[in-house]
Amino acid sequence: MNFGVGQQTVTLVLLSFTWICSVLRKHPRSIYAHDAKWCMFAYWLAAAAQQVSFIRLDNNEELYFGATPWFQYGNAVQCVALGWTLYLLRMRIMGIRSSLEQTCCATTGSHIWILVMCCSLYIRYAFATVDTVPLIVVSVSVLCTVWITYTALTCKRLALKLNMLLQETRRVRGPPRKQAIWAAQIIGMEILICTMLGLTMCCYGVVSAMWVHALLLYHTTKSEATVLLIMSRDKLVVLVNHIDWVVNSLGLGLLSGILWQGRPPDDSAELRYALSRGLSSMTSFLSPMEQDVYDNVVKQLANRGFRLGALLNFWERLLDGQMMPGFDPRRSLTNDVVRRAIIPESRVGDAGCALATLWSSRGSTAQVMVTHNWNNVFGNLVSAILADALGRSAHQEIAVQISTTSGLQQVRAKLSGKLETTYWVCAFSINQHASICAGFGPEPLQWTPEWAAWDRRRKDSVTGEAFLPCSCRVEKVFSNTDARSELNKFDDMMTHLALDVVGFSQLIVLDDAFEVLFRAWCVAEIFEASVLGMESRIQVSSQDVVDRNYDRLSLLDVRQCTASSQADKEMIMAKISNVEVFNWKIQQLVFSEELGLFAQWVDGNERSRQVGRIVRRCAMSAESTADRPVSTSRGCCPSLCVLTTSSGDSDESSEGELATEASDSFSSSS
Repeated sequence: MNFGVGQQTVTLVLLSFTWICSVLRKHPRSIYAHDAKWCMFAYWLAAAAQQVSFIRLDNNEELYFGATPWFQYGNAVQCVALGWTLYLLRMRIMGIRSSLEQTCCATTGSHIWILVMCCSLYIRYAFATVDTVPLIVVSVSVLCTVWITYTALTCKRLALKLNMLLQETRRVRGPPRKQAIWAAQIIGMEILICTMLGLTMCCYGVVSAMWVHALLLYHTTKSEATVLLIMSRDKLVVLVNHIDWVVNSLGLGLLSGILWQGRPPDDSAELRYALSRGLSSMTSFLSPMEQDVYDNVVKQLANRGFRLGALLNFWERLLDGQMMPGFDPRRSLTNDVVRRAIIPESRVGDAGCALATLWSSRGSTAQVMVTHNWNNVFGNLVSAILADALGRSAHQEIAVQISTTSGLQQVRAKLSGKLETTYWVCAFSINQHASICAGFGPEPLQWTPEWAAWDRRRKDSVTGEAFLPCSCRVEKVFSNTDARSELNKFDDMMTHLALDVVGFSQLIVLDDAFEVLFRAWCVAEIFEASVLGMESRIQVSSQDVVDRNYDRLSLLDVRQCTASSQADKEMIMAKISNVEVFNWKIQQLVFSEELGLFAQWVDGNERSRQVGRIVRRCAMSAESTADRPVSTSRGCCPSLCVLTTSSGDSDESSEGELATEASDSFSSSS
C-alpha cells in the first residue's frame, strides 16, 4: 500500500472512531455538543475526500494530487472545520470570562481573526504552485502566527487560573476544596488540549517551510530529484495536517464534555462514616429522673407547630399597624417582632406560653422546621416560608408582594391548598416567657463589640425605642443543664419529629450576610438535619450573594460562630464530637447543591461558566486577602486576551488528614 493511502486510512479510521464514540455517548440535549459532533464529522469528511484523492493518485501517476477536485474539496471542508473549531474554543473562553463578570471584548474582533486564519489556510492550498511561493509563505506565516499566538495566550491565562485554583486547594478544605480541585482538573485538560493544538500547528509551520524550500529548489534546479523532494515534503505536510485533524477532533470531544466529564472527588469511606455521626444528646449527662423531664419538654416542643394560615393572619395584623406600631415590612427585624409583638401577644394574665400554643390549643406537630436568624428582616423570614410553600427558589418577589395588603391577598389566594401546612419556628414555638421576655441577658463590658451587640438587641431597629421588659411571673429557666429549659433541645426535638412525622423537612432561610451560618444553634440544626437524613431546602436572595460570601463560607469554623450567650456556645460545642468533621459537614451542606450540579452532565460551554464562577470566587478571595484589586492583562490583540489574576500563599489541608483525625478522635472516645 502506498504510504499516502496508508496514513490517510489510519487518519480516517481514527476520526471515524472518535466521531462514532461521540455519537453513541448519551447525554442531555446540548447545542454546543451538537455543534462539536458536526465539526468532528467535518474533519472526517475532509479525510474521506482526501482518501478518494489518494486512491485516484495510485491509479493515475500522471495526476498531481493538488489538482484533484476531491483534494480541493477536502481542503475547503478543512477550512470550515478549522473555523468551527476556533469558534467553539472561543465560546469556552467567553463562557469563563462571562462567569468572571469582567468586561468582555467584542466578539466581532475574534470572528475576524478566525476568518483570517481560515482564509490563510485556503489560500495556502488553492495557490500551491511554484509561481505563488511568496503568497504561500505569507498565508502560512499568518496562519501559524495567529494560531500559535492564540493558543499560547490562552494557555498562559489558563495557567494563571490553574495556579490560583491550586493555591485555593491549599487554603480551604471541604467542598470548597473539592470545587477548586474539580475546576483545576477542567482547566488542566483545557491547557493540555490547547498545548497540543499549538504544537501540531508549530509542526505544520515547520514542514510547510520545508515544502516551500523544496519548491524554491525546483525553481532553480528543475530535476527529477527536486520533483520527488517536493512530493515527499508535500506528503509530510499532509501527514502533519492529518495529525492536526485527529488532535482537533479528539480535543472537540473532550472540551465539549462528550468524551470526558470531570467530577468532584468523592469523600473517603472513613470520612463518610465520620460525617454520619450526629450531635451528642444532653440526656447522656442527666440522671434518670432528669431524663424523663427532658424528654417531656422535647415532646412539648415537638407539638408546637402552627399552620401557614395562622402565620399569614399574624402578618396581616402586623401590616395593619395596631399590634406593633412602627412596624416596617422591609426593615423590622425578627428580634423587633419577637419583643414588640410575639411576647405581648402570647402573654395570658400573669402567665404566658408559646404563641404557637395559642394558635393551636390542641397542639400540632410540624411538617417543616425553619432555621433562621433573629437579626434577619422578619419580612424576609415570612416571604421565604411563603416562597417555599409555593415551590419557588427565591423570595424577593414575594417579599415585595406581601408588603402591601392587596399583595398579601394575592399570595394568600395562591396558597389556598397549602394553608394547612404546619411549620416550627423558634420565635413562635418557644415559650419566650420562660426565658428572655423580662430582660436581655447580663450586660457585657461597655464599649466592647459584645456590648454593642447586646445594646442593639435592646432597641427597635426601626424606631430606636427601647423594648419594655415583660412583667409576667413565669419562672425563667436559662441554665443549659436544667432539664426544663426549652433552649437546649432543638436537636433532640428534630430527632423526635424526624422519627414521628413522615416527610419532616428543614427550611433554611439565609440572610444576605449569611449570618445564619455563623450562629451556633443554626449551624447545629443544619448539621443534625443532615445526619437525620431530612430534606433541607435553602432560601437565598440570589446566587451573587453566595459568591460574595464565598470566602467566609469556605473558611467556616463552628468555633468562630456566635451565640446569645457564651454558655449556649459552650453547650453546643460540648455536643460536637469532632469539630473538624463538623466544619467539613457544614460546608458540604452549603455547597451540596453545587457539587450535585457539577456531578451532572453538562456541555463544555456550561462547564466553562461553572469553572469561571469558581475562579471568580478565588479571585475575590485573593483580592480580599491581598487587599488589592484583581488585575487584568490586555495585549495588543484584545480578542485573544483572557482575564488573569494572582493569589497569595495559603495553608495546606487535606481530606486524608481530616479523616485520620476523625478516626483517631472516634477511636479514643469509644
